[in-house]
Amino acid sequence: MVFNKIDSFVNQNTQAILPYANSSYQSIVYEGGEAYKCHDTPKKIIEDACLFAGSTYAGRRIAATKLLGYQRKTPILVCPHRRICLMPTGAPERFMDCSWFSVLHIAKIINNYEGTNHPAIQLKSGVYISVPNSYIVLRQQFERAQTCLNFFTERENDSGYFSH
Repeated sequence: MVFNKIDSFVNQNTQAILPYANSSYQSIVYEGGEAYKCHDTPKKIIEDACLFAGSTYAGRRIAATKLLGYQRKTPILVCPHRRICLMPTGAPERFMDCSWFSVLHIAKIINNYEGTNHPAIQLKSGVYISVPNSYIVLRQQFERAQTCLNFFTERENDSGYFSH
């Protein structure tokens, strides 16, 4: 069941943010086993979460691009302290073609979901979301997002820069 919710905010329970275009809502957010329709676009929700965590969406993207070499479909480490890293399924500029998934909430990626030619992402909550991408591209995106999460959180933990 999908509930209406005016605002959404990315947190450790956020599993996925999908585009949803109608006259009132711009996204569906899966969180804690439920789904909510939200007024903001997925990218706007992520931009706001990055600001709340002390950076900008652009800053997070530039860091991943420069340090990991990801030029397109760049994963966004929203908050390293809470290990929130979101994986895009497409180009974020193409609103309806880009869903976002939290790396830590992905149980598995399934090829040819229910006899279709599309893969699906199974969330740890048991929800399956069909994605119109190739299975190989989704696997690569998942691996890149895991690398991004591990790189920046290990770097933060090992550097002593952020510790007191």
